Amino acid sequence: MFKVFAACVVLVLAAGQVAAAGSSKPNVLFIAIDDMNDWTTLFDESNPIHTPNLERLAARGCFFSKAYCASAGCNPSRTALLTGLLPTSSGVYTANPWREALPDAVTLPQYFESCGYATRGAGKILHHGPSGAGVETNPDFQEFFKMLPARKTGPTYNGYTEGLLASTSGDWGEHAEKMIDIDTVEWVEERMDEEWDRPLFLAAGIFRPHLPFYAPPAIFEQYPFDETRMPPMPKDDLNDVPPLGVIMAHGEFERYQKPVAAPVNSPGSLKKMVQSYQASATFADSMVGRLLDKLDASGRADSTIIVLWADHGYHLGDKENCVKFTLWEKANHVPFIIVAPGITKAGSRCDRPVSLVDIYPTLLELCGLPAKADNDGQSLVPLLKNPQQKWSRPAIMTQGRGNHAIRTDRWRYIHYKDGTEELYDHECDPWEITNLASDARYASVIEEHKQWLPKTEKAAYFPEGWRPRRKRKSTSGGETVAPAVVGLAVKAGPNDILIADFEGETYDGWTVAGDAFGARPAIANVVPKNKVTGCQGHGLVNTSLGGDKPTGMLTSPEFTIERKHLHFLIGAGNHAGKTCMNLLVDGAVVRTAAGSAQKDDQQREILVWHSWDVAEFSGKKAVLQIVDQHSGGWGHINIDYIVQSDDVACAGEPEEAKQVQGK
Repeated sequence: MFKVFAACVVLVLAAGQVAAAGSSKPNVLFIAIDDMNDWTTLFDESNPIHTPNLERLAARGCFFSKAYCASAGCNPSRTALLTGLLPTSSGVYTANPWREALPDAVTLPQYFESCGYATRGAGKILHHGPSGAGVETNPDFQEFFKMLPARKTGPTYNGYTEGLLASTSGDWGEHAEKMIDIDTVEWVEERMDEEWDRPLFLAAGIFRPHLPFYAPPAIFEQYPFDETRMPPMPKDDLNDVPPLGVIMAHGEFERYQKPVAAPVNSPGSLKKMVQSYQASATFADSMVGRLLDKLDASGRADSTIIVLWADHGYHLGDKENCVKFTLWEKANHVPFIIVAPGITKAGSRCDRPVSLVDIYPTLLELCGLPAKADNDGQSLVPLLKNPQQKWSRPAIMTQGRGNHAIRTDRWRYIHYKDGTEELYDHECDPWEITNLASDARYASVIEEHKQWLPKTEKAAYFPEGWRPRRKRKSTSGGETVAPAVVGLAVKAGPNDILIADFEGETYDGWTVAGDAFGARPAIANVVPKNKVTGCQGHGLVNTSLGGDKPTGMLTSPEFTIERKHLHFLIGAGNHAGKTCMNLLVDGAVVRTAAGSAQKDDQQREILVWHSWDVAEFSGKKAVLQIVDQHSGGWGHINIDYIVQSDDVACAGEPEEAKQVQGK
């Protein structure tokens, strides 16, 4: 940070000499939109979502028609853009706290501040909540107006009373109360009215069309329900998609499954949801219009660089998905416009694939600031000057460590961490219906795209108590290791002894006491109370299905300890001795472990690998107790896949786990 500041001091002094000759540093208006996909009139006038103000902005500068986020999730996408570091460099793949992972990172507004700019921001710029929160001692902006909570009282507009769709955060429909983006824009407009004695970096984070899909009634009038256009949803579209792709598509399956099954004319139907998203996106566009109007009225438009971007796209029923969190086009393709007076040609369009991580180096060059050495992106200034210039670098997207998409002019290639693949030809298949990866005619295309896969990938960062950065001793007598990826089938190695995988219709000899465990193992991700990530296969122990009040115990048949380690997956309540699993030898508890009480950004409870060193009990008889004796918050326990092994890490565990264990 000091080196950056020193370099910027020199630059600002030099800029002062240039300013005396009649020039000065440009202001920056930095506009972020949340969850806006590419089904807008900005991309194609025949698309159903009206965005006249985005088109108005594009007419002033350069529209990048093939721009992609670094990751289709709010936190990893915004972290990559604002730090200049791809997830593979930062370890921020999901909702893990980015500032803890990157304590020394200099964010884009911080860099501008160090180079003499005033920095102000409002709304959603970095991800809101704990995962995106800044640090008071190291703020990202000199002054920031936090996004307000939605003004909503009473039941949901969509009519749901249970599950993910029954809260304001999962709602949709006409909303007559003041939209919170208006508060954000009003605050930014006030900053535009102020006089500044130095250049200004001003950021406006527009939250719509992120859920809840709200918009004023007047905007809904632009979208008659009977005329709502739906995306293509061919039957069995996922039949040619690898298992990991299906798992990603069904990550929040309830958001698709319930609306698609609802009566089409009901407020909770998929059609009503799509109508609401479209109206919400047009409302967001109207906020962009307000910002442009105010900028023009301020008289500073000719000295202001405008950058507009969306953090990622959104599925609207296509691919059996109504969220993001996939590697497909609709989740990753975003609006991206730059207006740079004196550089960009009005109404220009660049069709080269680019990444939002390119924004950081581009803005530095446009504003005459020193380059930041660790930026993963590449300056787009050459393309701003000549949009048709040859550009060999593709856009690279990541969805969890080891899962990547490569987007070139024509193709989207997807490579999952288990080696499975997808390939789509966008010249004839814009909705990515037909996976060509198994067609030998395209083997050379796949090989060309494979060359762009990341060569190194930083392990995912999770804070202490959620997921460790390194092997550590547990207070409960074992070692906590990295979690598995949801749905991957870990198989016991040839010398391992599987104690239980809970995939059957019964507990297979385990003794059930009390009411918490039910008559059989739970099936993951069927109902909201059973939304988990990290389990293996489909079955697991989950005592939340009847709520947190029931209590009980599940006891294994007696077994002999024949290996050095006992590995298992555990999650949910972090109540020592009350929501836990115990190992008993000679009738005494010799090992115990509780859950971590953590959820990911999709509100799934996280199971993590836990290991006990049991070599000292070799040859002895033992039993396991899975305990739920807590009736309050997080009063439940998740357990899956218990195995004895001589390996430090469980056979088949993800590579992250093996690295954590020093393998």
